[in-house]
Amino acid sequence: RECCVDGCSPTLGGGGVILDVSHEINYLNWLVGNICEVKGYFETLSDLEVTSDDISVFLCRFDNNAIGQVHLDMIQHENTRNCKIIGTTGTLEFDFITGTLRFFTQASKKWESIKYHVNFDEVYRNELRAFVNNCMGNKDKLISGRVGKVTMDVIEAVRRSHQFGTAIRLPLYN
Repeated sequence: RECCVDGCSPTLGGGGVILDVSHEINYLNWLVGNICEVKGYFETLSDLEVTSDDISVFLCRFDNNAIGQVHLDMIQHENTRNCKIIGTTGTLEFDFITGTLRFFTQASKKWESIKYHVNFDEVYRNELRAFVNNCMGNKDKLISGRVGKVTMDVIEAVRRSHQFGTAIRLPLYN
């Protein structure tokens, strides 16, 4: 909880939970498809010393008619970060803290697990290397600006949905 307090406060350069834990939006776009509508809420509910949202909950509809539910918060006392995708032929569960991918298929009728390890130091080194290469004119992109804009549009749509009390269609700007 303390790292979120330091990292998510706008006075310290953060933007609240919806900005600072926005990777879940990326995962959904990559794994399920393009988000075309959101209905959501965000608030500061805890007694944490932050001046920005510490919880955001929203529903999203995808272009393929799938429906998703996102819950981002800094309030939980246990360090959790996971993603669950339920489809017509099975279920995937990712636990980013323990490095576990679980999956259940209709065909096997059982859960199977895979442990994985992500070297975040190497991930950040690769990001820094790509940034420097781009500054030097090389086309070494790990992620495009368009992907970042799509994520920011979803965040802005959640904020508008909360403000106006209605679902917001995406893209925001055509």
